[in-house]
This record gives sequence, structure tokens and C-alpha cells, in this order.
Amino acid sequence: MARTGLHNEVQRWRRRAGLSQRELAAHVGTSRQTLNAIEAGRTVPGTALALRLAGALGARVEDLFQVPGRAVEVPARLAGPRVHGPGPLRVTLAAHNGRLTALPLAGAQAPGAWLQGADGVVCSRRGRRVRVRLFEPASPLAETLVVAGCDPTLPLVARHFERAHPQYRVAWLPAGSHRALEWLRDGTAQIAGVHLRDARTGQDNIPLVRRTLGERRVVVMAFVSWEQGLIVAPGNPRGVRDVADLARAGVTIINRERGSGARAVLDAALSARGIAPETIRGYARLAPSHLAVAQAVALGLVDAGIGVRAAARAFGLGFIPLQQERYDLVMPAAVASGPAVHAFLDILRRRGVRAELAAVGEYDTARLGTTLAVLP
Repeated sequence: MARTGLHNEVQRWRRRAGLSQRELAAHVGTSRQTLNAIEAGRTVPGTALALRLAGALGARVEDLFQVPGRAVEVPARLAGPRVHGPGPLRVTLAAHNGRLTALPLAGAQAPGAWLQGADGVVCSRRGRRVRVRLFEPASPLAETLVVAGCDPTLPLVARHFERAHPQYRVAWLPAGSHRALEWLRDGTAQIAGVHLRDARTGQDNIPLVRRTLGERRVVVMAFVSWEQGLIVAPGNPRGVRDVADLARAGVTIINRERGSGARAVLDAALSARGIAPETIRGYARLAPSHLAVAQAVALGLVDAGIGVRAAARAFGLGFIPLQQERYDLVMPAAVASGPAVHAFLDILRRRGVRAELAAVGEYDTARLGTTLAVLP
């Protein structure tokens, strides 16, 4: 506790900005000795100096100086669809270009089957604009890459990335391919993961990116090639060998939402075999992710579901492959040229990361990090 009775975050914000005491003091028009006394809690700056410090560090005065015991609130933009339910909405915060995005840790956007640590709770809301009451005093957030997509291995990649580059964070916003591109378009995400094959051309992803993002200048980069197929119980007790078996009496499935790559694969396979979706028991039952599909099968709630091999392997389930496809990363050209993405790609190219991706779901990483297209 500072001797002034205020909780003081000036030093942490200064270090995050990469400034020495002498540099910051010169920038705000004071002496290094005065700044040292402020950081040590021996003195409280006047209003003008506090405002200059906040401006120089890209913070608010209340971010730098807080009354102990008083909750701190910060403004943010809420990502994803509206989350309904009782109790406060827990969120984690992502910082990018001076803006804060609040990522919900509830509903379909909850990124895992466990309770993830949150930065705070939403205490007021006006449309997408929210205020978040922090659990801990405000401190500089690492520059964050928000990645929207459905690849269940992203948290594994994020662990490698944040360990090698602690000045950055990766936040995962679970989404199907169409939704991921929409969130990229509105600025909620900096990277979108997509896997949708164009029925007319047979081409992966790029036609979808063109249709969704129009004239926006974006980079399409290869991530992995993976197998999409039917996830079934261990030993495949229902004897499901092909999508035609899903129409048998007594077989139940779980599907993915419209606009997801998995749903498109299932629909194409059913159409090719002349099977009407309404004849499939459970076709309208939806799961928000590949892992949620696998979990439903593992719990015995359904007999089969559509998803990637990595999800089946994570739960020790059987897998019937239907299609090999590319999972690509799409990002605005300005983001692709930034240092955070360069560091992220450096991690993706490392042998250990590639080995873990191959082990977790037989991902083909041969083209990982290759620029496939710059659009438009």
C-alpha cells in the first residue's frame, strides 16, 4: 500500500510503455525525482500532472491512482451475440490499438468445458458498449490478438505464443466460419479462422472470404489441413460407417449451427446421397463447437455428430472421415504486417508447435504460415 493511501499503478504502466523514469518525466514536464516519489507513493501529483501522466501512458487518471477497496470500472465493447441468463456476465478483456473488447465467458462463446479466469463482470450495458467492473486493480493489458474461429487447438498454440512473447496475449472467440468473418469485418476480431468449401468451384475458403468481406484488403494465410467427419462412440456400437447410416431408425445425432464449416460438410454429404435432413433424428439439435459435439457423444447423449478428428481424439472417440479440408487464417493487411502477428507466425513455424498440432489431431502443417492470397 502506498503511503499516500492511494493504490498506485504508474510504474507498471510506465514499464508497459517501455519508458524510463527520466523519459516519462521529461515528457510530462516534471523531474525524475518527482516521478520517483509519485511511483514510490511518497507524494500525490496535482490534477494537471496526473492528467499529463495519464495522457502520456494512454491511461485514465483512475487507472493510475485508485482508492483502496473501491471497485474500478473500465469501458469496453462487448463481443459476440447477447448472452442471456441469471447472474453477472463474466468477461475477459482484450486490448488492441487502445480499445478494450470484452469477451463473454458464458453461453456459446464460453471457450472451454471448464471455468476460465475472468478480468471482471459487466456492470452496465448500452448496446455493445459496456462497463466492466474489474476483480483486480486496473493494470496495463498486453496487446491482444482476438482470434475468432472453431479450431479447438488454438488454446494450445496460445500457450506456446504467450510463453515466448509475454508482451502479447491471444484470446479465442469461438465461432463458425461465417460468424468469424463477420466479427473480423466489424473489428471485434483481428484474425478469423475459416473452413468452407465453395460448392460451385470446389475451392476452399477464398470464395467465402471474397463474398463476406468484399473490397476489404485482407491476407489469407494457410494454417492446417484437417479431416472433417462423423464422431462416434468408442467401438462404434451403432455401426455408423457413412452419413447414410444416420437415417437409420434409432440413430440420433448432434449438428452444428448454420454457417459453420462442419454443418456445410454434413449437408453436402446428405445431399449427395439424396437424404433429406428432416429424416435425420437430431439434425436440428445444435452444438456450438467441435468439442461440444464430441462431449455430447462421449456422454452418450447422441450416437454421432459432425466435427474434426482432433475433437474426437480429445474425448477418446471413434471417427469416420468424410472430407480433408484447409483451415485458413484471415486478417486485415494492416494487422498482418504488425509485430504481434509476426511473433504469432514465428511461433506457428516452430517445430514443437507443429509436432503438437500433428499429435493432437493429425493436422497437416506442411503449408502453415504460407500466404495464399491478398484480397481484393
